[in-house]
Amino acid sequence: MRLKGRRGAVTLVHALSKRDTPHGPDRPVLLLTGPRGSGKTALLNGIGEYLDGRLPYAKVDFEELARDTVCDVLNMISIDFNRHGAPYGRMAFPRLVLGQIAMAEPRLNEVRALARQELQERFEKYHRVDELRKFFAQAVGTPASGATQGIVTSDLIDAVLGVVLIGLRSWRGARPVVIGPGTSWYRHQDRGLDHDPLDVFINLNAWAHDRDTAGNGAKADELMLSAFLADLRAAFRRRRRLRGAGYRCVIMLDNADTKAGRAFLDALISAGERQDTIMVTATTRGPLTTDVAGSNRLLPTTETADVDKRLDARDDADGHWFPVRLADLTTAHVHELVRDLDLRRCNGKHAEMAVYGFTQGHAGATALLLSAIAQHQADPIDLRRILEMSPQTASGPQTYGERLRGMLLGDLPDAEADLLATCAAARDMAEAVQMAGQAPLPDVRVKRITDAELWMPGTSTGSPVMHPVVRRLLLQRLAERDPGAENGWTTVYGWLRGNAESHGDTTGELHHALALGEVEYVTEEMTRRFHHPDVPTKTWLDELKAVVAAPCRARIEGPPLDHVNGMKRWAGYEPTITHSVATLVAGLWVASEPLIDSRRAALYQQIENAFSELSGKCSNDSEPLTAEAARYGALATRWGR
Repeated sequence: MRLKGRRGAVTLVHALSKRDTPHGPDRPVLLLTGPRGSGKTALLNGIGEYLDGRLPYAKVDFEELARDTVCDVLNMISIDFNRHGAPYGRMAFPRLVLGQIAMAEPRLNEVRALARQELQERFEKYHRVDELRKFFAQAVGTPASGATQGIVTSDLIDAVLGVVLIGLRSWRGARPVVIGPGTSWYRHQDRGLDHDPLDVFINLNAWAHDRDTAGNGAKADELMLSAFLADLRAAFRRRRRLRGAGYRCVIMLDNADTKAGRAFLDALISAGERQDTIMVTATTRGPLTTDVAGSNRLLPTTETADVDKRLDARDDADGHWFPVRLADLTTAHVHELVRDLDLRRCNGKHAEMAVYGFTQGHAGATALLLSAIAQHQADPIDLRRILEMSPQTASGPQTYGERLRGMLLGDLPDAEADLLATCAAARDMAEAVQMAGQAPLPDVRVKRITDAELWMPGTSTGSPVMHPVVRRLLLQRLAERDPGAENGWTTVYGWLRGNAESHGDTTGELHHALALGEVEYVTEEMTRRFHHPDVPTKTWLDELKAVVAAPCRARIEGPPLDHVNGMKRWAGYEPTITHSVATLVAGLWVASEPLIDSRRAALYQQIENAFSELSGKCSNDSEPLTAEAARYGALATRWGR
């Protein structure tokens, strides 16, 4: 199991699955949040590898389900618990199975007395193993859709049948009949009721055949979930090894943003009972996390989350949930990945820094680009060239760039991709929302923007942003439009610039002006602010960094320094403050473009010199400028190796 930057998630699952703790039986749903391609599915698979042989667990992918009602999912989970239950033995689910049988039978007679007779006759056949086997094969399918993406083999079905029959059968005379604890539970349902079980089964049958009428589907789901949890409690009481292990069964729900995933989680939470048999973890691309935790709350990562602290705060409004972010890979993780590739025909250190600069640690994007570099090793490292190439093993014309877009955007419709490409020009969701109903997005409602799954909740206390590599791909789509079109680069950034100016957002106005290529104007304004006595050096530097983070529409090819020198030629060559600021504006702007090639040492050296010259002419505190000079000097050294 290789989970670079993800081992904290295993620790969280381990801690939350413990039964006997001072925090009581309740456990929140561990909500793992990350964009497409960030490794959520791989993480759940890795957790499964860790759990295998330690305790029962189940994994359901809601994007791969053929049948997705709560009842269907419970059936898959019960099978998966038996697939991964060793060394605790098989687990019977007689209450769940009886309910599933009642629902799977053809519609019963509307006359209650006749329906009771029909149901008794139909239940009778299930004392035969071949009939139960047929039921299981139909209920879970072969292969099982969504449950661990594994095959439900005949051996597994036979093993499950053995324990199910024990739970279903009781003996009267010479033949077994289907009664016992599985049936008797439907009388009281752990709620002190006194229903006739046959009447309950008849109701279940009717609800199953009219799920969309009068809330029947919800009634069936609620009862089956109660039966499932009762079966689990019985299994823990009956099996000493399971009870003595001190851990819960783990349910892992992948892609829980789907309608079916949300319905299942809602059903689990609505069950509302204090029980200590299961621990649930679910993955989301963000919308579910936004709904339960809001979009402006800073969330811990899998590596920084504190289980005890969270459980102590379980009375919060969102006490049912424990949302955490999947941390991006660090530079150290990328270094390990590059080292494992053993690159011999290109500069591995440059590959490491270039890839991280573009992906910002996005796991899927990092893996794809490193694989591409390994196949097409060449210096200088040029990620733009790599993205426009096709894999050597590709069966079609798809380039690495197209593969990356598919990974990060999925099957996003063109209209939605076009909308988000325009939104990507904004610095965050709050700024994108301001375009709704305005010139860049005249027919778009705010909700359509805020509902997009590409906004990442929990990364800060401010407005959500897109992951940098996702935003970069969308900005490329924006750059490919006619710049003067109604939704073109010049029009969109022109509107954003005017909007920032009208709100007194000087930094925002300069940011968008630079995106329009106005290096001279931005330099003059930043020079004026540098001379202003009321602007501290640290404030000025922070403003500069925010301004030069603007995206660049131009395709920068060749040595990056050549491009910078062309943009600042108007400032002359004398070492004036204006010349130094122009060097920083143009140089840092180009340096922030992640697709420039790896010949960056000379660029960083020039930036170092500009910061050093400016620090000597600073009337305020020069230390922040000196520190930046040292930082870029170190970068120049690293890129020069």
